[in-house]
Amino acid sequence: MKGISPLVASVLLLAIVVSLSVIIGGWVNTLSKDTTNTVSNRTTEAISCSSADLTVESLYISNGTSGTARAQVRNQGFQAITLTSAQLINRTGHNHSTTTTLGNLAKGEVVQLSFSGVGVPSCPTDFSRLIITTTCGGTSHVYTESPNCP
Repeated sequence: MKGISPLVASVLLLAIVVSLSVIIGGWVNTLSKDTTNTVSNRTTEAISCSSADLTVESLYISNGTSGTARAQVRNQGFQAITLTSAQLINRTGHNHSTTTTLGNLAKGEVVQLSFSGVGVPSCPTDFSRLIITTTCGGTSHVYTESPNCP
């Protein structure tokens, strides 16, 4: 029995190595372009969100197990932001979501967020915090000051 000649074996080995190099090279090229685009997008978002700032100017709560609340929220940053959630939490941990439709908040704009069915029997004692989040990672506001009560 005779094997293949060393010359043919070398040519086949070289062809396999070149083929694998082309396949792997194309994959690495695509992967690096995708990663570069992803990092670039995240960097752009991080830079634009670095000038975002949000504050709660005031919070009014009516006493009761089914009361109401309203918060004045200002975008005091240098760019528009999008509000994603607003949660009022009482002392016992019950969470009350805003009834206001959330959306974009222009630079310097103030919006009033309303809450209904708020269980704060004794204001301000039963109030814990108000949490407002945005689409900008790291830009949120946690209001823990004493609310205005009638």
